[in-house]
Amino acid sequence: MRSAFEPAELFGVVLKNRIAMAPMTRSRAYGEGQTPGPDTAEYYAQRTGAGMIVTEGLHPNVHGQGEPDTPGLYSAAQAAAWRPVTAAVRRPGTLFFAQLMHSGRVSHPANNPHGLRPVAPSAVTAPGPIYTHEGLRPHPEPRALGVAEVEQTVRDFAAAAKLALDAGFGG
Repeated sequence: MRSAFEPAELFGVVLKNRIAMAPMTRSRAYGEGQTPGPDTAEYYAQRTGAGMIVTEGLHPNVHGQGEPDTPGLYSAAQAAAWRPVTAAVRRPGTLFFAQLMHSGRVSHPANNPHGLRPVAPSAVTAPGPIYTHEGLRPHPEPRALGVAEVEQTVRDFAAAAKLALDAGFGG
């Protein structure tokens, strides 16, 4: 039987163990343009005992933000802000992945720095409330994306993936 503490290979990288840190929303992107700060580098560096770490959800465009103070990865400035974080985590045997995530209808204009209405495949309101800095609020009805907007969102994910690699993520 294999132990969680034994090395494992993943995507051609030998991980020091089979332990992975799952993504968790931190809501600490207080920098301009939803960028991580020095505390983010410290937070992830403290967890490099895991063989693999996956970031909190990084939205690939301005519409993708769902929770307040969550980081984006759609601009050069955001990628640059992640470089010190990836440098702090880069250790032999630790694979650091960026989780690219669009919140879709699970959002609120109060959580978006531009006050944008949520977008989704259809105009169906998410059930229940959502947290905002002003407290719990009902989800608003999202605006349904058109075909061209869906295609642009796919391109936004591809651009965010390239920015993640440019920022030093392993995937």
